[in-house]
Amino acid sequence: MLCVFTVALLITAHIYRRKLTEAFGLAYENATLVTELREYREQLERKVAERTQALQDANREMEAFNYSVSHDLRAPLRAIDGYSAILLEQNAPHFDPQGRDLVDRVRAASQRMDKLIEALLQLSRVSRRSLTWTKVDVGTRCQSHPLAGRGPPRA
Repeated sequence: MLCVFTVALLITAHIYRRKLTEAFGLAYENATLVTELREYREQLERKVAERTQALQDANREMEAFNYSVSHDLRAPLRAIDGYSAILLEQNAPHFDPQGRDLVDRVRAASQRMDKLIEALLQLSRVSRRSLTWTKVDVGTRCQSHPLAGRGPPRA
C-alpha cells in the first residue's frame, strides 16, 4: 500500500511540477510582453511629442509668414487706395462718368483685398485658440439662414 501511495505522490508531484513550470513560463512570457508593451508605449509617446513639436514649429512659421505677407501686401493696397482717393478729390471735375467709375472700382478692389487679407489673418489666429465644444441645433441654424427656403424643396 505504501508503494501505491508513493507512486501516486510521485505522479502528483510531477503533475504539479509541470503545472508550475507552465505557470512560470506564462509569467515570464507575460513579463516579457509587458516590457515590450512599455517600450512600444514610450516609443509612441516620443513620436507623438516629436510630431507635436514639428506641428507647433510649422504653425509658428505659418503665423510669421502670414504676418509678414499681410504687412507686405497691405502697404501697397493702402497706397493704391490713398492715391486713388487723392486723384478723385483733386480731379473729380475732370473725370467723365466712366473715368470716375474706373477709379471707384480700383478703390473698391483694393478695399476688398484688404478685407480678404484681414480675414486670412483672423483665420490664422483662430488656429491658435483652443476650441470649445457646444451643442448646435443645425435645423434651427439652417432655417434662420438668409438662403433658407431658396432652391428645390428638401425631404
